[in-house]
Amino acid sequence: MIPNTSSAPAPPPFLVRAWNETHEFSLDYPLASLTTTLALSALGLTMISSAPFVAGTIPLSLLGIVSMGASSPFALAMIKNYRHLLFAFTPSLGNLLNGEAFAVKSCRGGKLYYQNGIPVLHITASTNKEAGITQGYLTGKNIHEIWKRYIQVLIPFYARSLHGYENLKKTVSSLHVPQPYQEELQGIVEGYNRWLTEYKQEKGLVRFGQPLTYQDLLLWHAMIDLLKKNGTPSALSSNVIISSENAKGQIAIGRNLDIPSMNFLGHQSLLIRRHIKGQLPSITISLPGSVGSFTGINQHGVFAALNDAGRAFHFRGIPSSIFLRFILDSSNSANAAKRQISNALSPASSHLLSVADAKTAFIAQFGRPYKQHPLPARGHLIATNHCIDDRGRPLPDSQNPDLSEWRKRLIENDLYILNPMPTQRKLHTVLKKVQNTNTTQTFLFQPSTGELSLGMADSYAASNDLVTFSSQQLFGK
Repeated sequence: MIPNTSSAPAPPPFLVRAWNETHEFSLDYPLASLTTTLALSALGLTMISSAPFVAGTIPLSLLGIVSMGASSPFALAMIKNYRHLLFAFTPSLGNLLNGEAFAVKSCRGGKLYYQNGIPVLHITASTNKEAGITQGYLTGKNIHEIWKRYIQVLIPFYARSLHGYENLKKTVSSLHVPQPYQEELQGIVEGYNRWLTEYKQEKGLVRFGQPLTYQDLLLWHAMIDLLKKNGTPSALSSNVIISSENAKGQIAIGRNLDIPSMNFLGHQSLLIRRHIKGQLPSITISLPGSVGSFTGINQHGVFAALNDAGRAFHFRGIPSSIFLRFILDSSNSANAAKRQISNALSPASSHLLSVADAKTAFIAQFGRPYKQHPLPARGHLIATNHCIDDRGRPLPDSQNPDLSEWRKRLIENDLYILNPMPTQRKLHTVLKKVQNTNTTQTFLFQPSTGELSLGMADSYAASNDLVTFSSQQLFGK
């Protein structure tokens, strides 16, 4: 923990405990908190406004002031906990005010730090379970915030769509998770619960959060696939551009990640550097508590990214984000990834998987039938989302300007117009034009040099200045 170096006196412990309990109560019972706030405020206003006409004016006024004051902690807690929903309507203000979400800290096997404004978690471990424990412990506060403010908000929606919580549990349990990642999930649960116990003891809290279970975390990893199972075509609405149009024919990659973030997930994302014995060192752009990712690279310069590929009504295979991690951990080239895909289970629901290294690139379309689209010489591949269903048929709404077919044409036109521009700058310029309020990550990568440029925000991430990491900064010890 970072020591408190402020010269200001610390508030009394009982006030700190009271504030934390109120804060947690508003997360667990938002409707009750809102009702309490409105009722106490209305009662206070009524007392104060009627005081001049009633005997005992001073006591009544004081009671009104006390009632208004009693509502303040609930009001402040509601604003603190749900400000991201307000910022959804003012994304630029949200990006400005959210600030740094992570505490700089370290423990055995890992450290959490900022590099030019980008949060980085570096994990070195002998086993996947050790890696999970390190992540769960170092990012415990963020896991708690995401679970309370995001995952719990969506669980009732999933339960209703699947006709009850028991059906939701059975559906999630039907997914296949390879053994190493099961162990890593269990490690995250163990690390988080250890953090939770220590945090409650340190702050003197009685009710603050609940222990996390393996089933909770598996549901977390299945959320995008569950959205697609429910027929939502825009669960992972993204753009990937793989280009070999420069003079040397070198491959360059640009990627926007658009995800239903409620103006919250962008500033909670981080870059995770993993060095796990027996696996290829990898980089993923992930949320705390995540084993998988939708975008990543490994030490051999293999890039992988997932996009939606239309509405999908089947639900089988590996959670899609964990499937991408499996590809990164086991493929030393794009061609090796092709072989892994042919031998492995597919990701749950239907997706487009973009894979590239310095020499080869392709887009794999999972569905019926399975297809691969190779990168043409001195050309480009473009992956957008939900213009096709899981059988490869165009969707009726694919001509909607907000959806992928329109964006794909816009990308193609801009690549042609901006062709004389340096490749990385050209890709960034194009990605700015197809971003939106859900664009939480913008990612540029050059496999031949291993150089990565990254921007993260709660919305319009491509408009930010990107932070560049060298291969040594990413994969060096």
